[in-house]
Amino acid sequence: MWCAWVVVPAAALIVPLMVPPLARPAPRESPAQEASPQEEPREPIIEDIAEPSMMPAAGARPLTPLANAGLIGTTLRARQSPFLVARPDGRSLLGCIESDLGDGDVIELRDVAPGEKAPDAGRAVDAARNEIVRPVAAFDGKGRLHVLWTGLVGGSAQLFGAVETEGGFAAPAVLTNGSLPNMNPEVVRHTDGRVWVAWEADVASEGGGRPNRDVLVAPMNDDGTLGAPVRIGDGPYSDVDAVVASSGGRLWIGWAGYTGRDYEIRLRSLDPGSGALGTTIEVSADLRSDDVHPTLAASPTGELWLAWDRVQINHRGNAARQSLRILPPSDLLDATVHCACVRPDAEIKVRVPASGSEEIPDGVVAGAPLHSMGGGSPRLAFDASGRLWIAYRYLRRIGGKARHEYGYPVLVQRLDADGWSAPLEVDQSAGTPEQPAIVPERDGVLVAFFCDDRLDLTRDESRRPPPKVVEPLAAMGVQCKRWNGVAAIGLARAAAPAPAATDGGELKLVRRPQKLDHPHYHPSGAAIDAKDPFISGERHFELARGETKWSVWWGDLHRHSSVSRCSNGMEPTPTDRWVCGRDVHLCDFMALTDHTLEIDAFSWWQLDKLGWLYRSPTFCTLLGWEWSPGKWGHHNVIFPGRMSTLVNEYKTMDMLYDKLQPGECVTIPHHPSDKKFPNDFTVVDDRFTRLIEIYQALRGNYEFDGCFRQAPHAGALGSFAQDALDQGHKFGIIASTDHGYGASYACVISERLDRKSLFEALLARRTYGATVKGIFVDFRVNAAVMGEEIEVAGAPKLKLVARGAAELADVVVFRNGELFRSLRTKSGVANPFTPLRLVARVGPAGAASPPSFTLRVRAQGASFDPVDDLRRSGEKKTTPRWSAKGEEALFTFPEGAARAAFSLDYPIHFFAPADAPITVTTPDGEKTLTCGELLDHPVVGSAAGGAACTLSLVPSDAVVDLEHGLGTREFTGEWEDSELRAGTSYYYARVIQVDGEMAWSSPVFVTKR
Repeated sequence: MWCAWVVVPAAALIVPLMVPPLARPAPRESPAQEASPQEEPREPIIEDIAEPSMMPAAGARPLTPLANAGLIGTTLRARQSPFLVARPDGRSLLGCIESDLGDGDVIELRDVAPGEKAPDAGRAVDAARNEIVRPVAAFDGKGRLHVLWTGLVGGSAQLFGAVETEGGFAAPAVLTNGSLPNMNPEVVRHTDGRVWVAWEADVASEGGGRPNRDVLVAPMNDDGTLGAPVRIGDGPYSDVDAVVASSGGRLWIGWAGYTGRDYEIRLRSLDPGSGALGTTIEVSADLRSDDVHPTLAASPTGELWLAWDRVQINHRGNAARQSLRILPPSDLLDATVHCACVRPDAEIKVRVPASGSEEIPDGVVAGAPLHSMGGGSPRLAFDASGRLWIAYRYLRRIGGKARHEYGYPVLVQRLDADGWSAPLEVDQSAGTPEQPAIVPERDGVLVAFFCDDRLDLTRDESRRPPPKVVEPLAAMGVQCKRWNGVAAIGLARAAAPAPAATDGGELKLVRRPQKLDHPHYHPSGAAIDAKDPFISGERHFELARGETKWSVWWGDLHRHSSVSRCSNGMEPTPTDRWVCGRDVHLCDFMALTDHTLEIDAFSWWQLDKLGWLYRSPTFCTLLGWEWSPGKWGHHNVIFPGRMSTLVNEYKTMDMLYDKLQPGECVTIPHHPSDKKFPNDFTVVDDRFTRLIEIYQALRGNYEFDGCFRQAPHAGALGSFAQDALDQGHKFGIIASTDHGYGASYACVISERLDRKSLFEALLARRTYGATVKGIFVDFRVNAAVMGEEIEVAGAPKLKLVARGAAELADVVVFRNGELFRSLRTKSGVANPFTPLRLVARVGPAGAASPPSFTLRVRAQGASFDPVDDLRRSGEKKTTPRWSAKGEEALFTFPEGAARAAFSLDYPIHFFAPADAPITVTTPDGEKTLTCGELLDHPVVGSAAGGAACTLSLVPSDAVVDLEHGLGTREFTGEWEDSELRAGTSYYYARVIQVDGEMAWSSPVFVTKR
């Protein structure tokens, strides 16, 4: 056999056997989540956002009800995204999006008189329907109303605007254009009478490199066009969520600026006359958190007030759950709304309201019982008395069995000399975490918000959508089983008596605290200035075959948002997921795959259009969903275009396939060997299922039983990724994330970063999976690249080229599930992230079935985790099986048990201290030995009928040694396999770094004639 190694560090080609096990901390268990009576079982509450990690908001107080002033909505058409503008005559202008689901959106306007409800009928800015997000409006100095929004032009997000005069609205104008997106405008009338617009846009690089997401500001011209833009946020990373105010003759623009590690709230001024920009003011200065969703208001005395969401997730971006982390960061989850005052001419520019309590940090808007990790999305306004009001959302969950039921009601508070008032909860305001709107009205404020009936519809029969919603969507191929009620706009008024002139109280403001350390994980590592260009995205790995050239694009094909209602409401919004995937997780592409059971008609429309609006030439958005029946395992479905197919029936795989077309989608099983939701590969169709998710940041590895960083609940034998390949399926390999806040990656090898090219590569299985960004794998057999099939007559030649983001510790090539070649250091200690396997073997094959017998194993300080085998059928009473309790495990072979050839081995996972003596009791007696002795000398017990029971300790990937690396980040190996048997086989490669991060190539499938 011919073999060549191009890199030979100080390591040996050896698989060590003397590996005593180490005790592993028991994984954190999540509370069970019970199914509703008429529904399929849901996923359990997940570990990353389980009950113990949900921190109550600082200073939570009892909530006082605030009356809802009326709802605007109908069953057939959804309304969302309200905005409010104060009219000079004391009335308020209410605007919102009215959606004809699947057809398009229009912007509706209504005038609201003080103390009155909004009229039922509204007027449309434009009758033609488009796909609209984030509408805003302002009156200019001539009394003309300017309405702006984000819509699609040629598949790219651009700004639109329309001007209303006495004769009605002029035809909408496209204010921006080109292939780069412009989106999310905010507007204000300046003292010069002009309406100024701030927004975020991709700006082309002068050197021809990747565009950068920046904040721009420009005036509206008299003819309804946009004036010349000024670049406000011009850092090397993304600047998003622009807000704008007018004060002291200057424009003030706030935004959330990404720093390469976290988001910070920033503020900068512009002199409209001279075009001079002021110095950027760091408002939040908090490196421990992501500071996002800013809002800005100018006080009557000229001060600038900002509020935002502070979201701290220490393990954000980590590729492993806590029990599988090499260097575990804190799992702190904390979300609060913060507020600050900026005095531009003061020596200390940024101050915050003093809390007056040691338990509440200064600057926190105290009062909400709980926030999700998406935050409260606050809005600010000053009333006629100069008091500051805030409206934001909090997380409210329904207890008991229906713990997946939750919503986000609106709270309203005001700030005075005594601090923040007690929170007022608006009746019937629960809905999505969408930002509310707020405007002054008489002695208080008027608040508008999206809402539905999700907290009132808790029984199955009331959650089902009415036929007049179901039928038109079904004709489009969209099935929606869930009904959250009418998607409506609500109004509420909050008022307070005017302060007496003799009060004399003054709000206490203190210096803004600074938190300048970085506790949370990030894929760029600790030294941002010394970043790897392949991690940052400045460069991409390249592969070639002949004249064909490919690049490696990094993404995530399994992400959930607040639409998926199986995580207690702690997921961020779809919009936040897109932005975080692009900026924080450094993805080139991403798919949101919310659960079909949770996607109602309104959320389907939102997901479908947002997936198009958030795409750009450097960030490709893919659409899909997760189909999650308990019986057949969970599958993500990815499309190359619109999400115009949505299958919500929980019955059989055939029912899913009947709604899909081969080649027009990719289905991807995930957590395949989870004991609660295993994949049954006997019913999987390879025409649809082209890939398998071998690893996810939420849970761990599903490669094979005994694999490195194995998911704690991965124990369904016959359903691991290698099992699927052994059964003849030809799947490519990816990793992805699932719920929570971690990150792992699907790496796609295609010519271009666009939907067509990416989808072609997914169908071709030209992929690999990685737990962290920056690992490169190029594995080939003869001329075939990853995912391809070839036929050979002789010995195939294999080649692996790998580059780690850190030093490599382990390089392995598998052939048909067995080690073909490995490069690893010799280890005498088991790593604590991999289960050892105690295997009871009943044999030999073909022998008569023995009578019943038992085998008992005891070890002080040990723990055991039984596994299931889906390949074995029969009642438990006639199936050989392990059971465990405390420090003891019992293997029972019942009378009359069937023994098929593939079911001779019966494993159980074993964790124990390295020096623990193991006592084994067989039908022949009792024997005590050490772990090392059991590794070298399996225990054999005889049984009647010519059979025997052998107990052995199998280390598998427990031999991976992270303490002694290979001394290099780069590796090239070439082999020839002269021993390949006739028939079809598969090869794939895997690399592991010293930090525990890893990557898997897709297999190459070889048929030897």
